[in-house]
Amino acid sequence: MGDSTNLEGLYIPAFSAVVATSSRRSTVCRGQDSVTRLLAARLLLSSWAVLVAAGCGSPPGFSIDRQLAAEAGLDRAAAESVDRLLTDSFGTPDDPIVPAALAGVIDVERVADAAGPVESHTEGVTTGLYRRHCSRCHGLTGDGRGAAALYQSPYPRDFRAGAFKFKSTERGAPPTDADLHATLTRGLAGAAMPSFQLLKEDELAALVDYTKYLAVRGEVERTLVQELADSDPEDMEEFADGEAPWVALLVQETIVQVAERWRSAGARVVAADEAENLDSPDLIARGKELFHDEKLAGCVKCHGEGGRGSGVQQELDLWNGRRRDFLAKNDALAASLGTLVDRLASTPKSSREQLADRIARARADLGERRSVGASLLPPQPTRSRVLAGGRLRSSGEADDLFRILHEGIAGSPMPAAGEALTNEQIWSLVAYVQSIAMPTGGEQP
Repeated sequence: MGDSTNLEGLYIPAFSAVVATSSRRSTVCRGQDSVTRLLAARLLLSSWAVLVAAGCGSPPGFSIDRQLAAEAGLDRAAAESVDRLLTDSFGTPDDPIVPAALAGVIDVERVADAAGPVESHTEGVTTGLYRRHCSRCHGLTGDGRGAAALYQSPYPRDFRAGAFKFKSTERGAPPTDADLHATLTRGLAGAAMPSFQLLKEDELAALVDYTKYLAVRGEVERTLVQELADSDPEDMEEFADGEAPWVALLVQETIVQVAERWRSAGARVVAADEAENLDSPDLIARGKELFHDEKLAGCVKCHGEGGRGSGVQQELDLWNGRRRDFLAKNDALAASLGTLVDRLASTPKSSREQLADRIARARADLGERRSVGASLLPPQPTRSRVLAGGRLRSSGEADDLFRILHEGIAGSPMPAAGEALTNEQIWSLVAYVQSIAMPTGGEQP
């Protein structure tokens, strides 16, 4: 059905009636002119309508990542058990729960301000901030499949994967609060991600914590699914029942482990040593040479001659690569099923029933995978950044560029150069990139 953001912008004559039915919500409109009242009523209606749109009056809920479950070979009972356990631990989009293990990592009150439908019961204070500002792109559950996602390049981030591209920490580490805050206030040049710098600081903080909440929940889900995929049938059956004491213990231990990763993010910030004179012609020249050396930095292979984006090496990022591989396996399974069906006619009667059962299971598995595949966004090729005369997607500041070159960009084909190049060589690349890119804050030609 959809979330509240899909309904914003519709004109329905019954706005005043909707506001009148809720004395609690109607306080938003007191003392405002008629135009403002109409805009407020539209917002209130969209918040109210999501409860109807999400399931005939049922509040929206999270659901297991079906692609993840299919990739792991989970049966329906196991998948439903994961779903139930996650709901017990993390709640729903309207009524989130922050597990105790996340104390000091995620603030409960900030998550409450960002969650749920868009509402305002006090002048100047709005809740449901995530649904108001983020869900139309990132999806109600943070899966990156909001109403506007299909029309964007690159697609909005799927927070559940736990990979954040622009951050100050090591490639495999979570971002810091400051990293997420910077992305919100700066936006991403060349992408649909806008700047939210006009929001109040407490609203930005709420969105930062809610983003972490979605990412942590997704990481716990991935870990549990992987544990099940690696378990024997008896353990999977016990997990599906959810009665065995070790199941609850596994969930809690997983949350604690994920919480510790996020808690230690600040200790994994990549330190950029003191930069040389980045305006030095000699340093820029060394960076240019290194940029075009395919055996060392090899930047030219993707970013093209002079950083003009004419490189021929194209790969898929983490999210699109998973989609491509999933759909390719569906095709392979369909071909394998066809071979089994062809064999059935020539199979001896004594073995035919066994083969028929195998075909039935394969059909059911393929049917589920095709259903999942139909819900995925089409795989989208990665577009290497045009550096020459273009706006850098990150801040463009020297320290940020150093970290990107040193660690690469998580989830993307951009590799880490920290082990292959010295810091001095990385600084020369920073100098060259800054010399050909548009200065921070400039206008794209």
